[in-house]
Amino acid sequence: MKMAVRTRNPAEMPMKCRVLQLLAEKGPMWDYEIWGILSREYGISGEYWKGVVKLLLIELASGGLTSSIEHSLDDGSHFGKDVVLYKYQIEDFGRLRARQVCML
Repeated sequence: MKMAVRTRNPAEMPMKCRVLQLLAEKGPMWDYEIWGILSREYGISGEYWKGVVKLLLIELASGGLTSSIEHSLDDGSHFGKDVVLYKYQIEDFGRLRARQVCML
């Protein structure tokens, strides 16, 4: 079930809220797809920020707001050769928290 969200300037949202919004709107996404969108919208780049985004995704999953539904090895075109890539989806608890905290 997709969640309708209010239009808001993405760069003004906390990144975790933006990730929940993306997953609610688009459905399951790979971590590198999420990174691509966040890097453009927030004007971030480099290995440090890639690590921050990957950690943010792990935090959302460990909190039960999202879950990893698939994984694959990177061929070197995203985060680095043989780095594990994850596909995430939003969970019902994530939808609830997005409405409560992020006002989506």
